[in-house]
Amino acid sequence: MHLCTQLLALVSLALIGWGSALAQGAPPDEKSRWVPSLGISSGAFVQRFQGQVNTGGVVCESPEATTPLCFNSGIAGSSIQDGAPVTGRERAFTPFIAASLELSTPTFASSIYAPSAFARLDFAYTFGFSRAIALIDSPGAIERSDDVAFYEARYYKGQGSDAVYTSQDFQFSAGVGLAFHLEIADRKVRVKPSLEYMREAVNFTGLVSKVIHTEGVNQAEYKVRYIQLSGQKETVFHSIGPGLEVEMDTGRAGPVVLSIFGGGQAYAILGDNQVSFDQTNEYGETAEWNFLANRWFFRGSVGLRFRWLPE
Repeated sequence: MHLCTQLLALVSLALIGWGSALAQGAPPDEKSRWVPSLGISSGAFVQRFQGQVNTGGVVCESPEATTPLCFNSGIAGSSIQDGAPVTGRERAFTPFIAASLELSTPTFASSIYAPSAFARLDFAYTFGFSRAIALIDSPGAIERSDDVAFYEARYYKGQGSDAVYTSQDFQFSAGVGLAFHLEIADRKVRVKPSLEYMREAVNFTGLVSKVIHTEGVNQAEYKVRYIQLSGQKETVFHSIGPGLEVEMDTGRAGPVVLSIFGGGQAYAILGDNQVSFDQTNEYGETAEWNFLANRWFFRGSVGLRFRWLPE
């Protein structure tokens, strides 16, 4: 994310000089015309989640009650405790790069302070890093530790539980608002408050993995079985909220005016912000995962905008 920001800054500085060198004559009056533009930006959105993993009891006999499925040796096979939920809270930081299309209207009146309106569509690619919201131990593929000679359940790697959030690759957002035109140090500046919408696609996954001692009281007789329960659910959150952007023209090349901008948005999730799913194996052993997204989350970005403004 920092690299993207640095690259945008370098490109912007280079284009400032390029555009200034090409600038000729007085700039056209953008307030009296429709102005389409294409933007590229980089930034991140920050969102907080709570997660919980609940596990049911271990089944110790088969339905026929003839073959034990677990053995009460007094030795715990995992730090997962039946009926004791694993909880956690995590702030998910998701960087992105985005392209946007924007259209600005002429101003509503001839006054110098009269604003113009604009509408914008954004298409973002996120770097969908996974965040373990609730985690205990290191759940994964189960295997016995190579450096341990014992066969007790507690010496098997891959035991634990987690509840994981991952932002999907593509997100969509849009905004409408007003652009107030200023001039600062001979540069045209626009301050743009807006109403924003975001469609956020999220994938939630969960895993519970543990080893149960089934037979034997001596090392040579030990036998174990694996319990692995997993689930996932894809969810789309629809959110609205306020935004603010500041944009400054930096130079011109023919009919294109280059601008740099930076801004931020705050979003409130509409509707249900909770996600739950569960799984049960063939013995009736269960695991349940619950997620709660904070109602409000935030996004910030910086970028370049190419505005079509022929002289």
